[in-house]
Amino acid sequence: MFKLTDRTFPSDVPYYIPCDFPLISETLKSRNLNVSYTLLLNLDLVALPVYLKDQELHTMDMEIWYANQLGYKGKFFTLASRYFDAFSSASRYLLHSLKGMKEPIICIGTTYHLPHSKDYLKKFGGHFLSVYGMDSSNTYVFDPVPHKYNGKVPLQNFEKFWEGATKENSDFFQGSFGIVEVNTNQTLPQQTPILYFNTLKTISYEFLKGDILNKEEGTYYYGRSCTAQLIKDLEESVSASPSTLEVVSKCLFDLRWSRYFLRDLLQELHHTYGNPYSTLIETLLKIIQQWELAYNRYNLDVLRNKVSVNNVLPIIQLIQNTYELELRFHEDLHYSHRAYHLLDRNQPENS
Repeated sequence: MFKLTDRTFPSDVPYYIPCDFPLISETLKSRNLNVSYTLLLNLDLVALPVYLKDQELHTMDMEIWYANQLGYKGKFFTLASRYFDAFSSASRYLLHSLKGMKEPIICIGTTYHLPHSKDYLKKFGGHFLSVYGMDSSNTYVFDPVPHKYNGKVPLQNFEKFWEGATKENSDFFQGSFGIVEVNTNQTLPQQTPILYFNTLKTISYEFLKGDILNKEEGTYYYGRSCTAQLIKDLEESVSASPSTLEVVSKCLFDLRWSRYFLRDLLQELHHTYGNPYSTLIETLLKIIQQWELAYNRYNLDVLRNKVSVNNVLPIIQLIQNTYELELRFHEDLHYSHRAYHLLDRNQPENS
């Protein structure tokens, strides 16, 4: 039996962080790669707003992972899943890995069997958590999102969690007793402070450039083009079907995520390195507040009332004002990082 005793874990990871990124960050820290989950996420440019739509407004989506279409290398690690036929062999491997690598091990399972989850005995949700110890009675887990939990799980519950739900949730589970291996054959592309600055420059650069990519599934609008196109679609939504109005509402709701990720990155950089980002952060907080207000007004004035030009126009004007403020924000952000470089690409931009 074994337990890592010299580790502390973050206790208040925000709910909107994908549950595997804090786990990956803790694994990397065990290898002396002190990269926060906030920076790891932003290496994939999740702070860049992206809007996917087709011409008929049948498809409208704001998805944080669409930035991978731009060709940046993103994260400097790879992930691989490994599955076992039985709990006995899986737990032996788990203990061997804990003792040998001295790092938390990421495990795949279902929230249905986690006593600390709201899904307990209710929903076969797919989930990731890290194990940092195991004895004859308990497994010791770090489970930050959404559960904010760090502590014991009875061994019998952990076994059922780890077995997964291949029948009930076959879309998520590829097997039972799964482990996620973090491969770091690559080294950090730059020292961590420089990586922060290059990431911020890349986000602001791509926002201001505002790429529009036409693909078979629809058109991707990035950065400034994302908001500009959304304004046009809001104007058209006055005569749209109720189902389309619901999709527009979801897009307005999801627009906040990219701004949250950028806010977190700026605040972390400010707190960690003492750089003077207070003015930029203050402006971004105002931008976030206005996007949240636009979503709330759309729900109240459009979805819950009769759709009309008079209801939609004030929201469009609010978004237009936010758009102009956000443009100035990214111009300032880009100028303040003019001495740094863009993140590495898989291939040159003009190739």
